[in-house]
Amino acid sequence: MQNFSKLNHELFKPLASSNAPLYKLALEVLYQRLIVSHEFEDECTPSEARETIRIGLLNSAYNNEWQEDVLDADSVLESDLSTRIYRRLRDTGWLLEMDDIGYRRICSFSQTGGKLLSALLSVGQRERFDIGSVCQGVYTNLQAIHDTPQENAANIRFCATTATTFYQEVTTLSATTRELAYLILNDSDNRSRMATFFNHFMKEVFEQDYAALHSKDNPYRYRNEIITLVDIISISQPRLRALVDGLLLQVPDLSREAALARLQEDLATIRKVFSHIHKIIDGMEKYRRSMVRRINESVRYSYRATADIGQRISQLVTGLSQCDDSLYPAFTIGDHYLCAERLFEPRRQSEAAVASSVTIAPVPVAQIALDRAVDAYLRRRSVNAKRLQDYIEQAMQTQLRITTDDLPIDKLDDLLAFLELRSLINYSSHKNCPYRHFLKIFRVDVIAKETTTNPYLTAPKLSISRKEISSC
Repeated sequence: MQNFSKLNHELFKPLASSNAPLYKLALEVLYQRLIVSHEFEDECTPSEARETIRIGLLNSAYNNEWQEDVLDADSVLESDLSTRIYRRLRDTGWLLEMDDIGYRRICSFSQTGGKLLSALLSVGQRERFDIGSVCQGVYTNLQAIHDTPQENAANIRFCATTATTFYQEVTTLSATTRELAYLILNDSDNRSRMATFFNHFMKEVFEQDYAALHSKDNPYRYRNEIITLVDIISISQPRLRALVDGLLLQVPDLSREAALARLQEDLATIRKVFSHIHKIIDGMEKYRRSMVRRINESVRYSYRATADIGQRISQLVTGLSQCDDSLYPAFTIGDHYLCAERLFEPRRQSEAAVASSVTIAPVPVAQIALDRAVDAYLRRRSVNAKRLQDYIEQAMQTQLRITTDDLPIDKLDDLLAFLELRSLINYSSHKNCPYRHFLKIFRVDVIAKETTTNPYLTAPKLSISRKEISSC
């Protein structure tokens, strides 16, 4: 919000004028001259800027006629159109004029105007983001940090910044895919729907960054390795100390606590990006499938709605193949498999309905009985904390301590409860243990060098004691 308060309100007047196409063209050519094609110590004078605008107007295919507008009423009317546009851009804050040596003056973009123009141009001219090299670069730098942490401590911040930029690019791509899917799914015009799919999604999204997500350099190739390296570096105290020492050599003003917190924050950022990137990719794939399904339905509808559309396409292709170079200067390849039957299917009268016999398959009684028996066995064999507690309560009664020698096994449920009691030796401290409630009431300990023997099994002897009420 602080940046918005610093904006010059006059800056947007040329863009809101009826002569906005002329100002837009002037800003484009000046951007190429002052920023893109700017050479070292090659300053631009006001006369050169006006000449650049004049050449841009001559080379443009637009209507370069000036229209009277109330927003341009306060500007000085010049006979030369390029001078009029230049002065308007200078007066509204897009351009700055500064004194140089002697009487020479130079012009340049203002800081706010240059940033705003760069942002506006980057919206429609986003460069392709090399996803594979980014992920590989993060992995290579983390491998170097893992091997020699003190010498490569500064690469942690580079990896975190690169991972964040990568995440923002993929998130932007996901938002674009979601917006296109919304337009395609909610557009009632079949022609507009197909134009959006083939012109915007296929050319601008699918053939560029989206295809890189599913190539051999996709993020999944290095995702597990990056997460593993981050975990190893995070839990290794010697490596963290070496990283802190290396970072303090480069930034002496930091304290050890601040350096350690910075390293841990960067490692957490890298892990967070590559731990959640698959969710965004899966979401994009879901939207892509919905768009393809909708376009497939549109194509099928087009073939059914217009019966001779395939025949028209066949005639058009035949006509183009017979044109000479003056009418159609393109190389045409013949397709031996292209025929009328492949392009369209004429409507046919459906056959009359004929009654058919209904065959009822026999009920698979044996399979149903087997499935029920297996389900009953799995339910009975599954973990049952209540069954174990009832079994111990019945054996202990009012006693405070018993051993497994005192546990009778009279039926199958008793044997299963006995086996579940043995599992508490290994899983009693597990946070997801299903016997947490049982362990609040009873305590199970192993009696060393003693065993319990009964007709069904031989196992280490266990001591089961009731906890005091105050300790619950």
